[in-house]
Formats: sequence, C-alpha cells, structure tokens
Amino acid sequence: MDRSASEGRKCRLGICDDVSAFRQLVSAIFRWEPGFELVGEAADGFEAIELARRVQPDVMFLDIAMPIMDGIEALPKIRVASPSTRVIVLTAFASSSIRSRALAAGAVEYLEKGATPAIMIDAARRACAG
Repeated sequence: MDRSASEGRKCRLGICDDVSAFRQLVSAIFRWEPGFELVGEAADGFEAIELARRVQPDVMFLDIAMPIMDGIEALPKIRVASPSTRVIVLTAFASSSIRSRALAAGAVEYLEKGATPAIMIDAARRACAG
C-alpha cells in the first residue's frame, strides 16, 4: 500500500529541472492525478537540495544536466537533506554509465524524458509505496 494513502495524505512531489517548460509539463501530468500533491520546484541541483530540506517531499523528479550543480552531484546531498525522499532521475541521457552512477548515488529509478505520463505516474506511485 502507498505510504501516503496509509497515512491519509497525498504523495508529495518535488520537481527539479533547469527547463521551466519541462517542469510545467511534469506539473501538468500530476496536477489532476489522484493521490499526488506538488509541493515545489527547483531549477538546479542546489535549489533541489534546499527544496528537499525545506519541504521534505516524498518523491523528487531530478534532472541530471543542470547549471550550478548537476543532478548526480546533488542526489546524495538531497538524500542527506531529506532521508525519506525517494529520487527518480528524469533525464534526456540514455547512457548506461550515467544510469549506473545515478542509481549508485541513491536514485530509486532512472527514466528518460521521453517516458509517457503513465510511466512517470507509475514510477512515482512505486516510489511513494517505498
């Protein structure tokens, strides 16, 4: 069972991507999806760490290639700032070495930006369920 449902609340999502239009697209996918609440956005790895520390989202979608601090560098710091946050990497890179690095750094899933909304929703539900 979804941990948010068992606690009587929605799964709280954060989105980190340097492209505003992509953040808006991901937000639109989840805005009306039952069981989810968008709790914040970030435009780079540093902002993602601060978002994680401040709002403690259940799940964070995290891009890899960003200015100031990339997602791979930010990921372990996000996990320290909010240990219960489960990070899903959502990136344009289809590299198996980057995928391995992201998973080793603490990501629970690695999705390419071409993933369908259904795939993204399913990944978020699995991450919320723990």
